[in-house]
Amino acid sequence: MPPCGSTATENKVPGRGETILLVEDEAFVREVTCCVLQSAGYEVLSTANAEEALWTFCRHEGPVHLLLTDMVMPGKNGPELAAELEALSPGMKTILTSGYGDSVMVDEVCRNSRVFYLPKPFSVQSLTRKVRNVLDDSEASGLKTGITAGAGIP
Repeated sequence: MPPCGSTATENKVPGRGETILLVEDEAFVREVTCCVLQSAGYEVLSTANAEEALWTFCRHEGPVHLLLTDMVMPGKNGPELAAELEALSPGMKTILTSGYGDSVMVDEVCRNSRVFYLPKPFSVQSLTRKVRNVLDDSEASGLKTGITAGAGIP
């Protein structure tokens, strides 16, 4: 996907060119999230499902710094994808997103110190802040310090 037009916002948290593998089955959410992240300075590999994400990951030259994936998708879900990619790239971090808010399931999958959670809907600011904090190792995993969902969509 080519870079989007400027979506500058107040308090924008800049990226440093890191590569993010975005996996979202809802086309509109995927496209908007991709545009926000590209505008914030990240390279985004945008995919619609786990199988496409695995294919893209394996063919991408260079490191993938972060997996940003929906938890609930048709076929393989986000936590299953994260586990599979962790075996291929142990240093990669993961942010799981969900609009369902099942804290028991989120707590279970976020026991891994490299897995984080961002509830949907999220604002541009909460998305970019969460991504930057996770990449900078300044975010605790799980729900304890999860950024509260903002108004609107990314």
